Amino acid sequence: MMGRDAAASTAGAVLILTILCGTLGGCKGRELEEAQREAREARATIAKLELSLAKAHEEISQLRAERHAILTSRDDQQEQMSQLAQERDKASALARQAEAMITQLAARADGQANTTTALQKKVAELQTLVAEQEAIIEELQHGDAEGRITVETPEKLGLEEETPDANEPDEEGAEP
Repeated sequence: MMGRDAAASTAGAVLILTILCGTLGGCKGRELEEAQREAREARATIAKLELSLAKAHEEISQLRAERHAILTSRDDQQEQMSQLAQERDKASALARQAEAMITQLAARADGQANTTTALQKKVAELQTLVAEQEAIIEELQHGDAEGRITVETPEKLGLEEETPDANEPDEEGAEP
């Protein structure tokens, strides 16, 4: 705005000078024409300056709007990055928990596989024993097994029976 006032006062000074030269009569026609030409040039310069100033104000306004948009975008992106970092941290923690759970389940599965294998072996032994006993029973029913009967005890099969302790009551709660 200061430029506009300065240009206006310059144009006013030239105009006053032109009027004074014409009224005082001391200025010649040529000087008057020169002063008028300078006044026109000053007015044209002022108009150009005012136009340039208006364009500069418009550009400044646009640049401020662009700067505001950029800063807003940057703030939004920083907030998104913060949220993504939090989500990443949560996902990482969940992944660690899942990995620990998988390790526990794998260890449990290995233990169950070992138990299953041992039980399958025991079942096979028992099936063999049952088959042998069925054969003996059949021989006994036909009377062919004299002198060949052997009974394997549960201790030999790994099926130890628990003998009741004389100091402990039996299942009905009675003393022995």
